[in-house]
Amino acid sequence: MKTGYASTAIGLEDLLEDALREKGFRVLPRPEGLRGRVAFAFENLTDLVRVLEIPLLHRLGILIHTETIPPERFLARIKEVCHTIDWREWGLPDVTFAVRAARRGNHPFRSPDVEREAGAGVVEGMTARVRRPRVHLDDPDLIIRVDVGPTHQAAIWVDLVGYESLHRRGYRAYEHPAPMKGTIAAAMLRMMGYAPEKGLLVDPMAGGGTVGIEAAWMALNVPPVFLRRNLLLFRNPIFRELREALEARLAAVRIPEAVPFAIALGDRFARHVEGARQNAERAGVAHLITFYRENVSRFSWRFQNVPFVATNPPYGLRVAYPEEVERVYAAFFREMSRALAAEGRIGLMTPRLDLVRKHAPASGFRILEDRQVFHGKLPIRLIVLGREE
Repeated sequence: MKTGYASTAIGLEDLLEDALREKGFRVLPRPEGLRGRVAFAFENLTDLVRVLEIPLLHRLGILIHTETIPPERFLARIKEVCHTIDWREWGLPDVTFAVRAARRGNHPFRSPDVEREAGAGVVEGMTARVRRPRVHLDDPDLIIRVDVGPTHQAAIWVDLVGYESLHRRGYRAYEHPAPMKGTIAAAMLRMMGYAPEKGLLVDPMAGGGTVGIEAAWMALNVPPVFLRRNLLLFRNPIFRELREALEARLAAVRIPEAVPFAIALGDRFARHVEGARQNAERAGVAHLITFYRENVSRFSWRFQNVPFVATNPPYGLRVAYPEEVERVYAAFFREMSRALAAEGRIGLMTPRLDLVRKHAPASGFRILEDRQVFHGKLPIRLIVLGREE
């Protein structure tokens, strides 16, 4: 039995654990102090294909060692542990490698210090066993990661993904000024209970179209790695069985000409509507989505009895006229009161909980779920609302 190590946005750990259980995995206690990380048990490398189908995933790897280390001994101990591990199981010395460290909290050392000592331990240990391995800092075949928690917890793991997180789906042809991560869009849809068979999903402030594309992929059971052929697991021969199993899974994906579900993406700006269309085309689902240009204040002119509305409204954190942002929230909830189905759900990604609390009740809505999530380093809220009973 091996231990898988998965990461997601901070605040979504429990959703990722639920998704792993649904895929048949036994979830293990979370690594202490390491937020955004989840551990689970698996038997065969090919089992990890099922994990790569989860749209909440940022990174996936295999956990090798965990330990809490006194800060004065941290660097020496990390070097010692990396010297002790037999890295031949992961392809060394026949492939190139690099070490990457990520720290949370305050420590008397920097991430480059951790990388230097861990890398030295790997090199010295492999040189003593076989021969000196080759380091390639820019484009390695194997990435060894060291996570450091706020009270000096250490997790040493092998990364199967590479430098680019899985929240980057590979379909973004148009870069919206405030892009939404696909993983967070998928989490919002999950929190809302979105199911394509329940009817129309609309994003009236769609930006680059992330919500609609994620919803279409979820409805079609398209793995979020569908367009990602730059994963490290494709390069390292140690992962051949996993690579072949994943390639077979991706080859089986079929995007039909027509579907029994409905998704609509709109925005007030023509460039965003066209950008969302370009992204959806790259994702292979543009022909399954309706695109429209309209101000959110006219939503109810176009839609009625909508079961799902999910969107990422403007924040007003860096704009000259924050009162305009408040007008958007007021108009949004007013239009939802006219257009949302009786049992409908609204999903919002926003840091403006103040504006939601101010304007949602006045339009007859209540907050059903509210969680703080980190979009990169920005704390935001994922909020689900329904009509007042």
